[in-house]
Amino acid sequence: MKLLSLHISGFGKLTNFDYEFNEKLTVISKENGWGKTTFASFIKAMFYSLPTTRQKNLDNNPRKKYKPWDSVVFGGNLTFEHGSKTYRIERSFGASETEDTFALFDAKTNKSSFDFSSNIGFELFGLNAESFSRTTFVPQLDLKTELTDNISAKLNNLVEDKADLISFNKAKEIIDNTRKIYVKTGERGLLHDKERELEKIEQQQLLLANLENNIEILSKKIKDSDQKIATLEMQEKDINQKINLASTKEKVQLEKDNYKKLENEIKNAKQQLEELNLILKSTPPSNEELSNMKTLIAKERDLESQISSLENDIASLKKDCDLLSDFFNKQPLDESKIQTTLDTFSQLQNHKKNISTNDISISSYSTKSKKTQIAVICVAFAIISIISILFAVSIIGVLPFIISATAIATIAITLLIVFRSSKQNIKFLNNDKIAKDLEQKLISLLDYSYEEELDLSTKVYLLNKNSTEFKELQNQIFEKTQSLNNLKAEHAKINTKTGHFLQFYFPNQQNLDPYDALYKLGAMCFEFKNISSKLNENQKLIETLTNHENSEVSIENIESSEELITQKQTITSQIQNLRREQSQNQTHLSTYLSKAEELDELDAKKSALKNEIEEINHKIKILKHTDSLLDDAKDELDSMFLGPITETFAELANRLSATELEAFRIDTNLNISVDHNGVSKEISFLSRGYQDIAYIISRIACIKAMFKETKPFVVLDDPFVNLDEQKLNLAKNLLKTLSEEYQIVYLVCNNSRS
Repeated sequence: MKLLSLHISGFGKLTNFDYEFNEKLTVISKENGWGKTTFASFIKAMFYSLPTTRQKNLDNNPRKKYKPWDSVVFGGNLTFEHGSKTYRIERSFGASETEDTFALFDAKTNKSSFDFSSNIGFELFGLNAESFSRTTFVPQLDLKTELTDNISAKLNNLVEDKADLISFNKAKEIIDNTRKIYVKTGERGLLHDKERELEKIEQQQLLLANLENNIEILSKKIKDSDQKIATLEMQEKDINQKINLASTKEKVQLEKDNYKKLENEIKNAKQQLEELNLILKSTPPSNEELSNMKTLIAKERDLESQISSLENDIASLKKDCDLLSDFFNKQPLDESKIQTTLDTFSQLQNHKKNISTNDISISSYSTKSKKTQIAVICVAFAIISIISILFAVSIIGVLPFIISATAIATIAITLLIVFRSSKQNIKFLNNDKIAKDLEQKLISLLDYSYEEELDLSTKVYLLNKNSTEFKELQNQIFEKTQSLNNLKAEHAKINTKTGHFLQFYFPNQQNLDPYDALYKLGAMCFEFKNISSKLNENQKLIETLTNHENSEVSIENIESSEELITQKQTITSQIQNLRREQSQNQTHLSTYLSKAEELDELDAKKSALKNEIEEINHKIKILKHTDSLLDDAKDELDSMFLGPITETFAELANRLSATELEAFRIDTNLNISVDHNGVSKEISFLSRGYQDIAYIISRIACIKAMFKETKPFVVLDDPFVNLDEQKLNLAKNLLKTLSEEYQIVYLVCNNSRS
């Protein structure tokens, strides 16, 4: 079998990486950190996949350790030659094995191949992943090989005939499982169960040893309890008879006492009814009459409240009205005079407004008139000047006519302005006189009581305000007085009704409050009805007791019912305790009698258990002997491959001039020891270099012994790091020799070892 090429899509730090292998010896010399171990692990993963584990340590969790550093496909492919065919394995890895993918192709046709399954490593080499790592896959840090069941089977040529190995392991498993049925750790298993069961039976036998004595004691206790219960029941029966007699006596005496009590109650009730009849006149008011009277009294109280409120309002209004009356000098309100005053004030205001407007007009006209006069004079002067100039330069006859017309026009305009000014002044003087006359009239009308000197406008305002308020107050007093009179009339009517009603029942109580009187009357009516009802009941009840009035009970020396009942309760409690104790004793007696019958059964069980325990111990002995024979047979079988391995080990040790390994021994577990002066020493006593040589040549010896027909490839991940220069050269020559027989993939970080 030979590796041809690989492509790593993503595995650890290696991404999109391709490599082709040499047919015999492939040497990959790269610096530390390049990914040599990752490269070697990829080859193994293509054949054996990656295990799933929850280990957090990266060295123990390859899925986590070799997950690509970049976001690429986790996996790749590997092409190899086996027999006459060439195959290509394609794998991708997920978080767990369930997410993995596997595909196998015929590399020549690129068609899917079903020659091998995803367990292709075991199917090709006959080794599982662990055994592969202990033989043909040689990591740098773990060169030592160990014998596994898988390697043992391969060395003994049992892989081709798996039934033998399966039968051996199955036999060992059956022996171990069967032995665990009988004996387990922690005092468990069938043997311990039977021994505990035997111990329990023996304890039960000890407990049942005194059964006959216990049965006799319990039987006597039950008999004594029966006698005591019978005696107490006779006493209980006698007390019951006494209780009945005492009950009859007490009942008669109670009826007599009740008769006398009822007589007194009837007498008192009749006396109370006579007293109430004096007040109620033998005609107590009905509930409806009392309810109507209560409503009337409530309404009377409400009317009194309304009357009081109206009287207070009227008094307050009259007080306000008296204050305003002082303003009018205690005189009746003269509304015509007030209206005249207001009209006069309105006329005065209008004339003053006209005077103000005229004054502005005259002032404006006077100013305009003066300006006009000046303008006219200037124009006239200008015209005369122009005419004079024209007259001086011309003697034309038309010019004197123009001068005369201009002078006449100037005189006419001046006269018109003077006339209009005089007319405006006359109109202003007339309005001013009217205003003064109105003001004098207004002063004479405003003869009211003003507190201080006020202007006419303020006085007129106060007159108008006070007169309006005075009229409103008088109207309110009038309306409220009418309402008051109506309420008083209604109150008097209701008061008459309530007074007549209450005076009928309380004639000599003039100052009694209506509510108190009504409450008192209602209470007396209620009492009257209750006493009457109670009197009727007592009269009916006393008739039933009349027969016992003179009866006598001739029972002497009988305790009271309470004493007798106490005695009965004591006896009843004693009987209950005795019966409870008797029930418990009977239960124990039944149990003892039942257990007494079990004594013979316990003897039979004890004998049977002893036989079972003896048989189990015999079976355990047979299982131990059988297991020992299987181990001896296995050791005998394993010893068969020691010859070829020992021969190959000696040859390789001699080829490498490993003098320290000349006197070596290899046991059936592939453990190596050396003979030093006649004493067997573990290989760990040798130097690290010799240890590595021993481990490497033992692996090669195993490979030679296991693979006789199909030659596997061998992956070495820098295994010679601890060899000196002389041994390193010999080791490299050894690799070259081995590469003639096996395809070698040698990874190294130092050129000196390549």
